[in-house]
Amino acid sequence: NPDGIVRYISPSVERVLGYKPVEVVTRNFMEFVHPDDISSARSAFLHRLQTIGPARQPAEIRCLHRDGSVRVFEVIGNNCLDDPIVQGIVINLRDITKSKRAELALRESEARLRQIADNMLDVVSQVDMNGVHRYASPSFLKVLGYHPANVLGTTIYEYVHPDDLEYVLATIQKAIETRSGARIEARYRHADGHYLWIEAAGSFLFD
Repeated sequence: NPDGIVRYISPSVERVLGYKPVEVVTRNFMEFVHPDDISSARSAFLHRLQTIGPARQPAEIRCLHRDGSVRVFEVIGNNCLDDPIVQGIVINLRDITKSKRAELALRESEARLRQIADNMLDVVSQVDMNGVHRYASPSFLKVLGYHPANVLGTTIYEYVHPDDLEYVLATIQKAIETRSGARIEARYRHADGHYLWIEAAGSFLFD
């Protein structure tokens, strides 16, 4: 209803939230929303009341399972108040808890790996198939004198000694063709102009 009272809910509510439909009908749907999301859920609901038809973009709202756990839902509201048969707000919810947990775990894993790379004494970089730097660790500054921000967008070949360039190009090209790792020993230009012998070990990440 426009006041948030549930008139009907599908049987699948028991599977996703642990409640039987009869336990939900006649109650306000806000009772099942996570306390931290009540304000945003109420705002979204009031906005939907003012606009006939479905929302253009889904919202994410956390709900409380009967067992006390938190579930994340992708929610679409459809204002059907002008429909003489429905005369209400139809809300579709899709449980995305697993994907959100996976997304969070991935972000945490990436953050840990970035923290490790940022604190290594070895130079760590990620380059694309053209040799363009997409990531450069802070150790670039300590070892080679280049600020990481200035390295991004440049190619690894710009720093290789001219006499070693053909060897480096050939080694990397072979590694790409065979989809194998590569180990290179070559001279690399320091920011002050002198060259350092660098041992580089690379592995390829194919999407």
